Amino acid sequence: MPDASTYQALMRDSPVGHVLYDTAGRYVYVNPVVEQILGRSSAELLQRPAAEVVPDLWPQLEPAFRHVIETRERIEFDVVGEAPAEPGRRHHWLVEYFPVFGPDGTLMGVAGTSIDRTEARRAQADLARREQQQEATAQLGLHALEDRDLGRLMDEAVERLASTLEVDFARVMELTPDGRSLLLRAGVGWRPGLVGHTTVPIDSDSHVRFALEARTAVTFDDLDAEARFSRPPLLLDHEVASGISVPIVIYHEPYGLVGVYSREPRIFTQDDANFLQGIANVLASAIERARSEEAIRYFSRVGVELASSLDLEATIDVVRRLAVPELADVCEVHLSAEVAATAGVEPDRFLVADTVPRTPSTYADLGAALGPSDPNRGDVERLRKAGFSSGTILPMEARGRNLGYIALASKERRLYRRRTVIAGGLASRASLAIDNALLFEQAESASRLRETFISVASHELRSPLSNLIGFADLLAMQIEAEPEQFGSDIAMEVATLQAEASRMRRTLELFLSLSQLEHGTISLAPGPVHLEELLADEVAEVRLAHPGVELEERYPSSARLVVTDGERVREIVQNLLDNAVKYGGASGRIELGLAYDDGQAVISVRDHGPGIPAADQAHLFERFFRGGGAKRPQGTGLGLYVCQLMARELGGAIEFESEEGRGTEFRLLLGTEVEPG
Repeated sequence: MPDASTYQALMRDSPVGHVLYDTAGRYVYVNPVVEQILGRSSAELLQRPAAEVVPDLWPQLEPAFRHVIETRERIEFDVVGEAPAEPGRRHHWLVEYFPVFGPDGTLMGVAGTSIDRTEARRAQADLARREQQQEATAQLGLHALEDRDLGRLMDEAVERLASTLEVDFARVMELTPDGRSLLLRAGVGWRPGLVGHTTVPIDSDSHVRFALEARTAVTFDDLDAEARFSRPPLLLDHEVASGISVPIVIYHEPYGLVGVYSREPRIFTQDDANFLQGIANVLASAIERARSEEAIRYFSRVGVELASSLDLEATIDVVRRLAVPELADVCEVHLSAEVAATAGVEPDRFLVADTVPRTPSTYADLGAALGPSDPNRGDVERLRKAGFSSGTILPMEARGRNLGYIALASKERRLYRRRTVIAGGLASRASLAIDNALLFEQAESASRLRETFISVASHELRSPLSNLIGFADLLAMQIEAEPEQFGSDIAMEVATLQAEASRMRRTLELFLSLSQLEHGTISLAPGPVHLEELLADEVAEVRLAHPGVELEERYPSSARLVVTDGERVREIVQNLLDNAVKYGGASGRIELGLAYDDGQAVISVRDHGPGIPAADQAHLFERFFRGGGAKRPQGTGLGLYVCQLMARELGGAIEFESEEGRGTEFRLLLGTEVEPG
């Protein structure tokens, strides 16, 4: 062997492991790094065969050693195993062997270097695992945008958690309405029949309670040895050893939990906790989006139903129906004594309160002690005695007047922020609807107040209705700009909201026109009008609002100009088309025609409904007349009355022909100047 002193001096302080074998595989030299790996000194290693010193690693080392001996070529390879000095801990080394020659070129042995890449490989593995977790979270987020079904999304979430983290169990838990337990909403690994049916009580010392209250991840490495929390029977029955749970939080309120669990003891890392929180955040966003869409649909229905009647009792019934069971188990509408007296309502038909709260109040626990000056003490104690556990009191105000209040109460449901916000929105809209009904009630109670009511209602409702229409238009623009964020159902609901708001606006304009017509203050703005274009616009509005209606159009071959007030004509045509849609019968077919006859323009609207009973025809254009029959139609009874007055102001008239069982045709005759277009 050559003198190794020079080699030894160079390698002694190297951070890399260096070793020198003779051709028989015996150690000739090892530096301190190798001594540390092997757990032995040089004196104990020199001249000993490596096969004896590292029998577990030699099967990986020997093929490379033989390769160098036989080919005289260097070789680089990986070795994975336990270092003799650290039993139980696996290492990853990058090893290089190369031949050592004597002065005469004779092969004297094999030199080797070893670099411990354990931490680098661990870091790479951690990085790959994080990338896998991030990819799983991103994919779930994409699917959340594409699929509105929360059940499918939760099923996918637990499947991704279980496969990515390689655990035996995964679950999504949802708080029950009373907030005292969690429902196993979705899961992987649990016994058949448990998912969707099993509830877990939230014990005071349970880890799920801590996670929900602290809004943080909770882990346990060994359930049998866990001393901080109680041991849930569901986990014990499934022989769970380790687990981690993170809360699903929406607007600072807990919705439930996401958790993963394993039968074998395992230490969950911070990366694992971050992954679960990412999945929980995706679910929270999807749930909140679903709730927002539900709220849009709900308020669309609220607007339509509250606008369906101006009768006070019917309006209050609508408010109760909209609140129960959507928001509470019971809904009470109390009118203030002052309002009841002013409106002349019968006390035995309504709840009347002498004292009315000015601000909303929420009681998460009706059994809790009340403050000495609580204005709602009487209602709270009454609801508590009736067996209700939570409630909220919402004042109703309109036009600066306190109308009363709404009391909502539940027996087994918690009052979440979302529910109280929606309840406040209902109270605001109910206030306007009840105020409208009160005004109408007053108007019908005395004919001398009727004109005042029409004028006040028209002007006072314009502002909130404009806000409603503006809000609906804003929603429609947002849906058009970002259709992927909304579903087709939401677009249809918003379109319905726009149509109903437009209908209500036309009703208000009808009231205002009536007042002006009867007081002789109506103003006309005659000018040249293309009736074909005007009618086409109205047809488009009808088709948008009523897509199921079949509307046939008949126009003359050559367009003409008619000198008239186009907006007043539009009001009349809108009313006639609305009536045709309302009474058009099962066929839903309407015919709209335009003709010019002897210097007159004639607009005809024909439906194929049941027709007008002969007894009603003589009264059709009377004020507040609504036909009888088996089912009293909705409406104010002013439409045709106002249209006839308006037609006469335009120098024309409205005629009609109707036959029971065959439908009705209305004709608007415009006795105005007609000239070629």
